[in-house]
Amino acid sequence: ILTLDGVEYYSNIARGGAAAVNLWECVVEARGAGHGPVFNFFTNETMPTLNMYSDIVHSYRALASMEVSHCGQYALPEVMGMDPYGPSEKITHNGNHCCEMTEDDMENVANHFAQAAQMLKRTGFDIMMIHGGHSWLLAQFLSPKEIWRFAGKQSSLPYDGFGPCKRESWRFFNHRISHQHLRTG
Repeated sequence: ILTLDGVEYYSNIARGGAAAVNLWECVVEARGAGHGPVFNFFTNETMPTLNMYSDIVHSYRALASMEVSHCGQYALPEVMGMDPYGPSEKITHNGNHCCEMTEDDMENVANHFAQAAQMLKRTGFDIMMIHGGHSWLLAQFLSPKEIWRFAGKQSSLPYDGFGPCKRESWRFFNHRISHQHLRTG
């Protein structure tokens, strides 16, 4: 959670001459949390603090940035209170069950990324850095090691075009970007 102490910490970075000051990784929905505590974009209570952050960073002529992510299959059930989801159903390396995402799930996540972009734009941020590394959700859809739906493995879902070939695995990423672009310009 971004507190006043956190705003002061980041303002010191801006004061030191940084061109952009990036707020630590924030998940776009509770089901995407891979560690706690998680910052919740979707409350009116967070907007004043986000506005304060961007105003202070801008006062030192730096750009306000936030890193956003979704941990997908590596989200932690103990943080979220439910099983994570990702491109394919599996048991993850830490023994957690991961549900295979439906098209509705993918649409929901794309909407959460778009809502995050809208929130950042409304609160004066200049940059939304999308965390696609560390095998988080976006990288999971691009990895043949992680997306094996319809690749000869059992899937409980009908074919949806989000399969393991490169062109299909980019569909989710492009879909998410188009949602964000339509909402924020």
